[in-house]
Amino acid sequence: KLFTVVGPGGVGKTSLAIEVGHRICAGHDERVRFIDLAQVEDATLVTSSLAAALGISVQAEDPLHVLLAHLRERKRVLIIDNCEHLIDAVSALVERIREAAPDVALLATSREPLRALGEHVHWLSPLGFPGESQTLDADELLAFPAVKLFVERASSGNASLLLEPGDAQRVADMCRRLEGMALPIELAAMRVAT
Repeated sequence: KLFTVVGPGGVGKTSLAIEVGHRICAGHDERVRFIDLAQVEDATLVTSSLAAALGISVQAEDPLHVLLAHLRERKRVLIIDNCEHLIDAVSALVERIREAAPDVALLATSREPLRALGEHVHWLSPLGFPGESQTLDADELLAFPAVKLFVERASSGNASLLLEPGDAQRVADMCRRLEGMALPIELAAMRVAT
């Protein structure tokens, strides 16, 4: 059970992985752990970083052995975020975890597939947004996921914010310029809200 959410930076891979983690926690007794590798620059530190995120004290020279021994009899879901700069190390590690601890499910996020044995890849695309030549009313524009996200985030940041006639087209234009990328849309919406 290895799934990798793949897509460009800012498309929403981390948000999707976190949402999956919350849904798993709500429906099962499985323990979900989130491991962010964004700050790990040295591939030799991937295993010890994973162990540290799981609260496993590693004092041995071989952190992999300690990690695998800890995971072997446990039912867990590990969400490993930001793998793109450590592809080879993460790929090798998840293959070893799958082999030694079959009850551990793995969900990774990366800008490219891990190319690990048995990996299932989900390509995450940008949110849909209206084309430049489309003439649509506000309700039709709000049906596009990018526009809807922008309005939701802007409204949550400022409850008194109202969408005036013509604003929906401006929001659609911003979403188009941001190419439907979730993170830049959320940042722009928060800025509008302030």
